Amino acid sequence: MSEDLIRDLDEYFAKKYENYDLIAGVKSYESVTMCMILKNQNRIEQGEMASNEMRKIYCQPQPAVILKEVKEKYVDNNFSFTVKVAPLKLRWKAIFHHSAVPAARIESVIEKKGFSPAEFYKEFDYPEATWKGILKGKYLPEKNLIYQIALITGASLEDVNGLLAACGYSFDYSDARDVVIRFLLDYRITNPEMVQAAFAEYKIAPLIA
Repeated sequence: MSEDLIRDLDEYFAKKYENYDLIAGVKSYESVTMCMILKNQNRIEQGEMASNEMRKIYCQPQPAVILKEVKEKYVDNNFSFTVKVAPLKLRWKAIFHHSAVPAARIESVIEKKGFSPAEFYKEFDYPEATWKGILKGKYLPEKNLIYQIALITGASLEDVNGLLAACGYSFDYSDARDVVIRFLLDYRITNPEMVQAAFAEYKIAPLIA
C-alpha cells in the first residue's frame, strides 16, 4: 500500500510542482524545448502548453531522476504561527455578523463532518484559549492550521478551498507542502499512517499525529 501511495504521489507531484528555480537547479536538469514536448503528440492541442509547463518535472527526459534530486534538495521551511490576529474590521463583523466571517465557515466544515466546533481543539491538543479566539473571530488561522483541520475532519477539496479563500490564502504549487496536501485531498486520503508516509517522503513536517 505504501509503495502504491508513493508511486501515485510522485506522479502527481511531477505534474503539479512549480518551484522552477529548484527544479532547474538540480544536477540532471535539462532544458526542454517545445519540439521535445510535442514529439509524437498532437501539435495543435499540445502547442498551447505554457512555457512554464515545459519546466515541470514530468516534462524532463528523466523525470524520476529529477524528482529524486528535487526530494534530496528540498527543505521544508514552512514553519509559521498557527494563527494571526484578525483585522479590526473583521473582528467587528464577527461580533455583529458572525455568519459572514471565516470563523463561521470553519464551524460549518467541522460540524458537517460530525465534530463539535467548541470541542474540536481536543482532537489535536490545540490550546483551548487560542481555539476559542478563532471561533470568536479574534484570530485567523494560518495555512498550517487550515490543513490540520482538513486532514482531521476529512474535509472535501471544495470546503478546504473555501476555508483558504476566507482566510486570504490559496494553494501554492511552488510549495511542496501544498502539493502533497492537495494530493491527499484529491485522493481523499485521511488515514494517519498514509498521511505521515506522504509527508515523510518529501521531508515535510507532519501536521497531524
